[in-house]
Amino acid sequence: MDIDFARPRFRAVSRINLAADSSHVAKESPSVAIADVPTNKSFILTPKKIDYTTGAKAYKKKRRANNLYNYVCKALFVFGFFGIILVAGGLFINHKFQGRALPLTYIGDISIGGMTKQQIKKTLDDQFGNMMITFVDGGLVRRVPINQLHITLDTGAVSEQAVPKRINPFSYLNWQRFEVPVNINDRIIAGYVQTQFNSSQTKSEDAQLVIEKNKLKVNGELVGFQTDPKNVVQQIKYSLARASEPNINVNVVTLKPKVIATDLTDDFNRANSLLQTPITIKYGYANFRPTLKQKMAWLELTHVPGSTYVSIDFSKGLIRNYILDQVKRMHGYQYKTATNSNSSTQLQQNSFAIDNIDEVATAVVNSLKTGIAVDQKLSVRNIDNKTISTNDASNTVATALSN
Repeated sequence: MDIDFARPRFRAVSRINLAADSSHVAKESPSVAIADVPTNKSFILTPKKIDYTTGAKAYKKKRRANNLYNYVCKALFVFGFFGIILVAGGLFINHKFQGRALPLTYIGDISIGGMTKQQIKKTLDDQFGNMMITFVDGGLVRRVPINQLHITLDTGAVSEQAVPKRINPFSYLNWQRFEVPVNINDRIIAGYVQTQFNSSQTKSEDAQLVIEKNKLKVNGELVGFQTDPKNVVQQIKYSLARASEPNINVNVVTLKPKVIATDLTDDFNRANSLLQTPITIKYGYANFRPTLKQKMAWLELTHVPGSTYVSIDFSKGLIRNYILDQVKRMHGYQYKTATNSNSSTQLQQNSFAIDNIDEVATAVVNSLKTGIAVDQKLSVRNIDNKTISTNDASNTVATALSN
């Protein structure tokens, strides 16, 4: 431990009252006059006790701060020295390569360091001038010039980018690699792929809910095998951007359908359930109940391409025709319509009219769409033997002629 040889400091402390014990002083030292000792309370100086623990901690803390300061100064000096060297080297290289590409500059695998804009453009134009695209389809190889597919490359733009426009002292430290802008018409590539490769391949087909032979069934999905034009375009762009000749492996990819048979199970069950809805149409004392086959004929299925949604509906027009046929059969007449010169339908002799056919047909449609049974009654009236126009009639009228 370091020894502190500094003169100790003193502090003021309260002295004892010697006047209170003067007899003791007189006995021990008779020659001392008691009158010389102050009788009031006064202060004397005593040495301050030295705290060696606190002093040691303060000393160590000061030494650590000094060491840290020295290390920081040395580090700043070293970094500053090397920074000056790098900046000086960068300024020298920027001045030497002014108007040209810096070292460690590439376009693809082509080194263009030290070239001017004109030299870079000429090098790239020569590289792309006779470049061919190779398509490999199994054992079949096709080579097509890039200009035949209307592919253009902006070599002027990449030449401008490769040459620095302003001084950057540290730019020469970067390994710069540029890409050539490629302009491709995706439709032309897709058309070429379609005619050359996909013409004999299979497209994918989604599963569908269909009516076949008066039965409802699900046609299963079909997996396709085709070359993906988007993948071909991406491969061409990747190679040309790096100034290398494209070698495209025309792989046949599996095209999965977006809708499979299991996606339509719920719609299939729902449609079958709706077809079982009881429908009763009353005419006089007779009741008409359409069969499953007749309901199947009214069914209309609409698929949204690429979606599992299926719209299930029923044709109101076919239902109206069914009602007219049943009423005509009960009347025992053979009906037909006649058209005059104004193309308006005319009712002829021995006719009848169904006043609420639209309401009944609508009720049947709603019943089949919701699965709720319906019981509707027709309002039918006979018409006298005369000709009337039906242009303004909202009722559907069946014209019947006696045999």
